[in-house]
Amino acid sequence: MTRDDISAIPKQPHFFKRFLRAALVRHRGPGLYLRKVYYWLAPRLGRYLPWHWRKHNILFFCNSPIMASYLHQIWELLQNDSRLSFVVSLPQHEEWQGSIDYIRDMFPTRALKKRWVYAFRWDLIILADHTAGKLLDSQRCPSLRIMHGTPGKRVDGEVYAFGQGAYDKMGKIRYARMFVSNHSDKALGISIDSAYENVLAVVGNLEHDKLLDAQQEREHYRQQLGLH
Repeated sequence: MTRDDISAIPKQPHFFKRFLRAALVRHRGPGLYLRKVYYWLAPRLGRYLPWHWRKHNILFFCNSPIMASYLHQIWELLQNDSRLSFVVSLPQHEEWQGSIDYIRDMFPTRALKKRWVYAFRWDLIILADHTAGKLLDSQRCPSLRIMHGTPGKRVDGEVYAFGQGAYDKMGKIRYARMFVSNHSDKALGISIDSAYENVLAVVGNLEHDKLLDAQQEREHYRQQLGLH
């Protein structure tokens, strides 16, 4: 084979270019592909970023103002603990005008937009809904899910609280703990999957506690409403 024969062979694109071209086609565009790279890389690098190493870093993951109202109950219990450092996540886009300000007002602490919370190491992630699947990694940090609404609610024929959203890609429950209000709720979860036995914790209901406390002011409220 002569030099001319060699030069006549079409040059193959660089390996990286071939890989990038295939990746962009597979993931339908550079924006989506770069987001996938970021979500894969950020958790692995985030563990090396310093952030209050002497405190336990707690992330309240809020994907909506409604979920923020449920998480606020836990915030009220923990906010004065000097051993803890808090961050609240904010949705990338406002659900309605003023919704992000609403979350900020409920959590007077540091706030990060949703995409940036992947870049830090957390000691605990607290959330109130089946969200942030890519963020929840049991090998990286534990997560706690508190209930919102009634655990018996069904979506597409399955009990939402203990449905597909509670599991990772390997079919394992993604949460280290799930708080439920009573033993009936725990029994419901175990009847669906026995693995919930070691995940569900009966802790009562803070909203119910507030209602019970308000009974002491019953007469005061009745007078304000004109009920005698």
